Amino acid sequence: MSTGSPQTKELHEACRRIHALALKLDGTEPGKMSHIRVETLIGRELVLVHRHLFRLARGVLLESMGLLPDGSSAPGAIDGEALDTIRLLFEKRKSTGRYEVVHAICLLFSRNPDADGDDTLRYLGGTVKRALSSARREALRQRNPLYLSTCRKVKYYIDNSERFYRREGTVHDLCADERDTEKLPLASAEALASLCASLSPIPSCVAEAVEAIFDNLSEGGARLRPALSLRALQTAVYTTVEPVLVCQGWAQRPLDPEENRLLNDLERTFREAAREVAEEYRWRGDFDAETRAAVCSAGIEYFWDETFRDRAESQFKYLASYLPDCKRDTFERTYKGSLQNFINALEERFREKLRAERADGPIKKAR
Repeated sequence: MSTGSPQTKELHEACRRIHALALKLDGTEPGKMSHIRVETLIGRELVLVHRHLFRLARGVLLESMGLLPDGSSAPGAIDGEALDTIRLLFEKRKSTGRYEVVHAICLLFSRNPDADGDDTLRYLGGTVKRALSSARREALRQRNPLYLSTCRKVKYYIDNSERFYRREGTVHDLCADERDTEKLPLASAEALASLCASLSPIPSCVAEAVEAIFDNLSEGGARLRPALSLRALQTAVYTTVEPVLVCQGWAQRPLDPEENRLLNDLERTFREAAREVAEEYRWRGDFDAETRAAVCSAGIEYFWDETFRDRAESQFKYLASYLPDCKRDTFERTYKGSLQNFINALEERFREKLRAERADGPIKKAR
């Protein structure tokens, strides 16, 4: 879908109608025929918007794979991921009862009453990209929560360090004189892996790993530039400290089959509780979908670390890893109450499920 195209015009006009209907819906009384009819009309318009957002999501995915948005050689799974990406946008917000996409459309026109088709396309394109990023983070968290947690901590450490800074996806070392090293090559994946394997002693945390990697780059012996892409650095830190992080958790000694079963039961119970609370939580603030997802993810990760790893950091750090622009004063003023309430709700649901499962067989906390 391109700017100025008939599809863009059709999407823009549908969004305009949805905005007008949403304003009308706010002025009707629930239960009245007019209220029901307005909701029905919004639903019909959403069918059209859904089609266009699916195309947007599909185009974003194809571009990320180096394929043309209108190509016919796309993998079969691409349509499924596109549908999963926009699915949450067509669910109702528990705080207002509006669909997520209706809320987003109303925000667009409240901020820019004179928005044209291109404005609408750019705005909803950004909404789809954020939804895709959120969906992929969640999928990665489910597959390897330790890797994703390490990546966030690396980013947080870099962004709050006096020694390092990021520019265009590359992490630079302020302690190194880049005027003398700017012509040196960046470390290849093989060189970086070799460097990390040679670190002694093995760093025990993310901060130590970042410092050690850049200390070795800055020594100059490898003739490499003291700079790394953020993604390469995150992967290097993970592969360096992952054995240490595992040893700090449940892998301190071999587990017998019964302990493995208990751990699996605990994790399954925790995942079920987290999913249920994330779906049912009543929000104190009128947050957008991305912010709500960040609060849920931060709360889930915090509760997991506090309960099972006995090493949780501050709640602000967990949320800031999902909302990089969140500052301490904003956290205290806007997000803290909702995050703490979410954590409390998650803990209560988790304990309820454990008590219920003890009726069939005791579940104990593994050490």
